[in-house]
Amino acid sequence: MLSRLSRIGLALPRTLPVPPTRFVSQSKAVSATAVTELHRPEKQAGHGEVSPYVRNPDYHGFSSDPVEDEWNMKVGFFFGISVALVIGGTFIHYLPDHG
Repeated sequence: MLSRLSRIGLALPRTLPVPPTRFVSQSKAVSATAVTELHRPEKQAGHGEVSPYVRNPDYHGFSSDPVEDEWNMKVGFFFGISVALVIGGTFIHYLPDHG
């Protein structure tokens, strides 16, 4: 039994999600460490359209106003999870007995 658990224990870390990575240069350069960005900024020519993610990094897609966007996100998730719990619990409660 213990040998089975040790084999599962070695395989468990491989199944966990990989955390986000940063790419760090290992070359010898003038500076001590060079870090590259995963998302490079877009080059703007003139007064083009600005992405909502650039103006507000916490943009959730509900509204262009940051306060209203956060409020709508919280309300939407609260009611979405509440409805899922109530309807899911009711569905499970009314399942027929197989006994």
